[in-house]
Amino acid sequence: MAGIAADKIRLEFLSRCHQMAEECFQDSRRDLKDQRQEILRETKKEMEQVIGGLVEQYRKKMEEGETGEPENLYLSFLRTGILDGGSWYRLDLYDARDRISEVECWDNLKLSRILKSMKEGMERIQKEWGKQAKVGAFEWDPLAYQLAERYRPLMEEVLESAVTELLKKRGKEWFGEQAAEFWMGEFLDRAERVCRWENGRVVTREELRCREDGEGAFSGGKVEWKL
Repeated sequence: MAGIAADKIRLEFLSRCHQMAEECFQDSRRDLKDQRQEILRETKKEMEQVIGGLVEQYRKKMEEGETGEPENLYLSFLRTGILDGGSWYRLDLYDARDRISEVECWDNLKLSRILKSMKEGMERIQKEWGKQAKVGAFEWDPLAYQLAERYRPLMEEVLESAVTELLKKRGKEWFGEQAAEFWMGEFLDRAERVCRWENGRVVTREELRCREDGEGAFSGGKVEWKL
């Protein structure tokens, strides 16, 4: 009977934590939707500082003959930051050799505003875990990863908008007439091209798709939120 009671307590606890995780996701999703202009503004501010700093570092390496022109910028998702409260994304800048190059400039993104609601919710769940001894801490890991993976596409819509808008503002200063590709995806793994700096202007994902599909000229537009 004691074992049955213990199992019941365990299942009830896990059920409550899954419910809290769902509430965390919905709260975070709602925050992104309701506060999107503020969140986008804060995200652009941080990314502008980070990209600007990386470009400066890269220029120094170019002057020293270590690299060529900056041609590839990667915005990568970091699973390692999910459990330890660290960064969820980093930026890497490479030349034409792309990610096979041993020379890079990189920096982590805090993304405090995008992650505010999500991290607060995750901290509440972790506190509940610490109040009991029936369920091991290791069982929190898959729930945390699942929660982050659900939230990730919503964050990346914001990040793509931020990169596209920043290029319109600073692309000429950062890259001049040099073509540069902007990618988003897994760290040192799969990534998708989200936009391109070319001939002194931004080429959006939509225009790139039109080119690939052979649909002719792109009529213009902006990245739409789908929250």
